[in-house]
Amino acid sequence: MPAKSRSVRERLYAKPHRLSQQGFCNFVGIAKIPYRTGDMCCQMGAFSIAKPVMPMSPPVSFYYHTNKRSVSGHPLVFLHGSGRTESDSADFLAQLSLHTEAVFIRGQHSQTPGYTFVRRNDDLSLDYDEIAGDAKDLAGFLVHLTLQNPNWQKPPVLIGYSSGAIMAAAILWHYRDLIAGAVLLRPQSPSMERPAPLKGLPVLMLSGLWDERRDADASLHLEIQLEQARAKVTHVTLRTGHGEAEDGSDFSVTKRWLEETFSIR
Repeated sequence: MPAKSRSVRERLYAKPHRLSQQGFCNFVGIAKIPYRTGDMCCQMGAFSIAKPVMPMSPPVSFYYHTNKRSVSGHPLVFLHGSGRTESDSADFLAQLSLHTEAVFIRGQHSQTPGYTFVRRNDDLSLDYDEIAGDAKDLAGFLVHLTLQNPNWQKPPVLIGYSSGAIMAAAILWHYRDLIAGAVLLRPQSPSMERPAPLKGLPVLMLSGLWDERRDADASLHLEIQLEQARAKVTHVTLRTGHGEAEDGSDFSVTKRWLEETFSIR
């Protein structure tokens, strides 16, 4: 099969092979990330890059940390909610009690008392164009993480809460080949348009029955968009508001879904 017809996921997680300079450009082009090839030669677990000749533009930088666990399956990438930090995501993983590698990324926009992945307009509506641009930056950083972690033999699973769920959904919309699936807690659609075909990509949605920060039909609208794009959607409405459910069902449902869908334990 010609290289240009293969998906980003196929090229990241196929057996080791070498990419020519043109092949590397094609790979980045499919990911829709405006990089230039760099004067470097690196041997990665997923593939090796032949020595290009032009200087490389680095990805947009995100502050993050990792739990440093070894991974044999899918790593988890956490995106926190508005006004929070990556430490909140680490607390969520601790509640899941999963023994897998995880990366906790900080949102790129300041929002007191922390950060956010998505900024809203003055009327609290979403700026879909800015979300798409921010998703491009995050997608570039996910590619960077994959290249820096040759032990990642399988694509990551995104877990996003609130604004992090909106950004995770934006990755589904525009860069679905970079991930294996997503958990969206208290999500909202990142676009008025339906995403490109998702080809059975598994998605868990956890909405709140009394969510005071979402329109009543927000989760149903997103579910319909994802199902029309042929995602494999599991939508659970919890007896809670926008915050985590007091009965711990955010953790128990997420943990069971990750175990059943990706054998993450």
